[in-house]
Amino acid sequence: LAKTMFASFAAALGHLHEQGLIQGDFKPSNVVRMPDGTWILIDLDAAVRIGQPIGVKVLCKSPATSAVAEEVHYLSTAYMPPEATHIQGDEVVFRVPKAGAPYEVLKAHPTLDLWSFMAVLFRVIAHKPLVEADDRDNLRSKYEKMILAKWGPKALGKALADVTAALVTDDVDPVERLVVCNLLGWGLQLKPADRPQSFEELLAHPLFANGASRGSAGGAAVEAEGAEETKGEQETMKNLTDGVTEAQVISLAEGLHLTTKFHIASELGGPLSLFDDPNTTANDLVSKHHCVGKTPLHLGATGAHVE
Repeated sequence: LAKTMFASFAAALGHLHEQGLIQGDFKPSNVVRMPDGTWILIDLDAAVRIGQPIGVKVLCKSPATSAVAEEVHYLSTAYMPPEATHIQGDEVVFRVPKAGAPYEVLKAHPTLDLWSFMAVLFRVIAHKPLVEADDRDNLRSKYEKMILAKWGPKALGKALADVTAALVTDDVDPVERLVVCNLLGWGLQLKPADRPQSFEELLAHPLFANGASRGSAGGAAVEAEGAEETKGEQETMKNLTDGVTEAQVISLAEGLHLTTKFHIASELGGPLSLFDDPNTTANDLVSKHHCVGKTPLHLGATGAHVE
């Protein structure tokens, strides 16, 4: 699938947010490709106004008064974010409106759609769901629900390792892998405040903002878009057979999130000159400003594989 397809999804969801709504149930079966090649969102009966409780689907209204005649509380739990869960004893429940519920109902926010978008993107790239689900897009069992409810660096690290393995299999070069994993690592953060806050912010990420071709899941090539690339962008996106330069690392660090130039250099295997610089401090080498809290030293010692 092309980068342009996911950019279309992001633009559509962003448009909804600008109207004060979230889609509330974004998943593969809720997008349709039109004959002209464009994509549209469908099944908007789970759409919720921002700030209102999530998970309410109106099944029917009175023709005479337009009053709600029947509603259900519904979520496609496989694409819900961790904050939608509540641990109740040894069970996991979802924070939808319910009389006497021991939790605060989750209010709609754009970061909910952003998580769902990331979960779909993960599935396309990794060739597997973020958390195992049934054929109705619900988490399969209490075990999977608990993974989501206790989401954190360990679960995210495992997910990124799965993405890396799939991208290696698909023969995607190291810079491309780093950029893809950075976007997913940013978008799948536990805390909503640590994720992109809007699809406009997401589309500014180098995965979408740069015009360079990128290897997609399944080995399909992503079409180049936009203006002609600068020489620096071409150098950044090339296959790293000749090694990575300081300029490339610094350029990447300016566009990526939850990382530093030292983390990037560790993941790409160089250049060592960054670490030899007299201005580099011990704090730089042990910084945990990384999507899964790893230090540059850790990434370098483990051969840039996220555990």
